[in-house]
Amino acid sequence: MHMTGRLDARSELVMCTNRRTGAVYTTRRKRTQTVEPTDKQREARQLFADRIHSIKQWIRANGPGRNPEHPQGTPAYLRLRNAFLEQTEIKSMMGYLFRSLQEDGTILTSAATS
Repeated sequence: MHMTGRLDARSELVMCTNRRTGAVYTTRRKRTQTVEPTDKQREARQLFADRIHSIKQWIRANGPGRNPEHPQGTPAYLRLRNAFLEQTEIKSMMGYLFRSLQEDGTILTSAATS
């Protein structure tokens, strides 16, 4: 059995499984930051939030079930999904979309997103 992560969002207990040996390790990590975030941290958080917002808007416009003309997703979404399925580096579609997001807020839908 493979167990990794927190028990829930508020938990301080973190579990990790060594896939080779099967040993499960646990540790406690505090969830709260004890000092005020720096300006650089605030800027990075805002940049991340803006990028996630752009990605969610793109999914709402192009994803499966959003458009009656394209129940499986728009052609741009299908191209991006197929490119995601062909690669092995990024493990989640959201991560792949994050990598595909351009500076102007558009999603690069070609297979060349490295």
